[in-house]
Amino acid sequence: MIQTIIQKIKKNIHFYLLAAACAAAFFVHMFFEVKPIEVQQARSEWKKSKELNTAKLSVVKNLTFSYNKGKINITEFNNLLPNAVKEYELANSTKNQKYKTLTEAKENAKFLKFESFQLFLGEFGWPLGVTLFSLISLVITFIEKTTYKFGKQVLYGTSLYIGLFYMYYTVVDMLDYPKYYYIVSLVVCMLAMPFAVGLVYNKYQDEVEGLKKKIRILFSHITSTRSRYLLTLAEEAITEENKDQVLDLVKQYDEEELTTIEKVAE
Repeated sequence: MIQTIIQKIKKNIHFYLLAAACAAAFFVHMFFEVKPIEVQQARSEWKKSKELNTAKLSVVKNLTFSYNKGKINITEFNNLLPNAVKEYELANSTKNQKYKTLTEAKENAKFLKFESFQLFLGEFGWPLGVTLFSLISLVITFIEKTTYKFGKQVLYGTSLYIGLFYMYYTVVDMLDYPKYYYIVSLVVCMLAMPFAVGLVYNKYQDEVEGLKKKIRILFSHITSTRSRYLLTLAEEAITEENKDQVLDLVKQYDEEELTTIEKVAE
């Protein structure tokens, strides 16, 4: 049995791999950093340099304020100001350098038009999952034998279009689609999906009713066969010697038929 299962898996391995990829596509982005470590470190250093720059600028402002208010004389002001300005200029230069380093780190971390590979996967993963799911389901509809498979093909074809619509957006260097793209897609999907769902439901109901009709015909055949043939044969075959045996066989037949009917009716 295990060997049979393994053979079936090997035979349809492409479907299993596609199904696994479909499931992974929705969640794989969680295994990557939202912001790469290099960007986080560069941002942290830039914030520190910015705080230091603000502190040094405050020293210059406080000296100027104190001089204007007469809290320090011109000599003290001239002695302290050059050093304070020098420290501020150094801090400001460091801040600008750190900001440049941050900008370069962010640029290096970019993937296509996204700030990081993780953000790209987050945006690309869900339409990829929808696309793979729709593709697998669409292929299966061509294999299965049902009267409502056309409706399912329209349904999965529409969801395949939606997945590809957003996949294309994520890989192409553009801010967004033109507005009329969304309007046309909205109209098409709003027409296609209700049509597909209605088609599937109606065809499914027709198929169910067809099965019920066949079951009723089968039950009718069973009951008529019993009365027309089985009981007639039993009456002709019965004798004093085998009477009990024949009646037991008829009883067993009835019990088996009743059990089968109950199973079908479940």
